[in-house]
This record gives sequence, structure tokens and C-alpha cells, in this order.
Amino acid sequence: MKKPVLALLAAFVLIASCKKIKEVAQQATIITKNVEYNEEIAIPDNPGIPLPVGGVKVGLPAFGSPTYIGDFLKENNTTTDRLISAKPSRLGIKLLTPPTSNLDYVDSLWIYISAKGLPETLAAYKYPIPKGTKEIDGSVVDKDFKEYFVKDTLYYRVEGHFTKYPDSSTTLQLYGTFKVQASPITTN
Repeated sequence: MKKPVLALLAAFVLIASCKKIKEVAQQATIITKNVEYNEEIAIPDNPGIPLPVGGVKVGLPAFGSPTYIGDFLKENNTTTDRLISAKPSRLGIKLLTPPTSNLDYVDSLWIYISAKGLPETLAAYKYPIPKGTKEIDGSVVDKDFKEYFVKDTLYYRVEGHFTKYPDSSTTLQLYGTFKVQASPITTN
């Protein structure tokens, strides 16, 4: 009677140990990479219409940026089904031109991300924006954009509360860093 019980107990311990070994191996082989993006945004010309007192919320046209998902997968010997997460760790805008200007014409900022077949989602925001700044590092929303990252292109849309018009020669840089995690081990 004792032998079958001991054998059953040993089998249970062995199965539990194998699952634990698989979990430890998976954690030891998780690939974590920071994937950076930089895109330039040209500000449209001033339409010549006065802004309302107090300003107005205006969205700039969305623009696409390649994700380079194929390169990421190849370089890290993984596949899309082994992607664990893709979370933005930094998103913001930086004034490139004119070099003598600043971002005083905007007091609040929102950055949205979308992808083909997926909804536009808030990814970062900043308000209030301090006067005299040339760069706005947004507060990143804690959201996993894995479904978006596996697409060929991410679409960014910047929205701001403008208190005056920027110079028509204004060029901004949207920058972002995604912390991407993947595993070369299947996690069934």
C-alpha cells in the first residue's frame, strides 16, 4: 500500500518540478529590448483665423511609422506568438525648428497610437506644460501595445491645447521608446 502512494507522490513532485523548471527557464530567457522611434512632424501653416480666447484643442494629422517588427523578430530569434509585451516607456515631442523658439504656444499635449484594424488609444499626455520648454516628455499610460507593435506600421497622432499659433516653419520631433519583451521558448 505504501509503495503505490509513494510512487504517486513521487510522480506528482516530478510533474510539479518540471513545470517549475519550465517557468524558471522561460524567465531566464526573456528577451527585453528598448525599441526607439523618432519621426519629424511639420506644423501646418497658420490658417489666419484668430484662436478663441483661452485657446483651442487641435489634433495634428496622424502619421505612420514602421515598427520594424520583422527585424526585431529575426534579430531576437523569436516570433509574434512569443511576444510577451510592448509598452511605451517614453513618448514626447521636441522642438527642432526654429531653434530660437520654444513650445509656449501649447499648454497641454496628448499622444495617441493606432494601427490597422485597432482603435486609437491614448499613450501619453502632459499638462500643464512649463513655459520656455523646447521638449515635452509625456507621462506614459501603462498599457500594453503588443497587438499594435506586431503590425507593420504604428500611427501616431498628436493633439494639443494651443493658446496661440506656432510659427509656420515649426518642425517637431516625436520620439518614443517601447520596452519590448519576447521569449524564444513556447509558453503553452
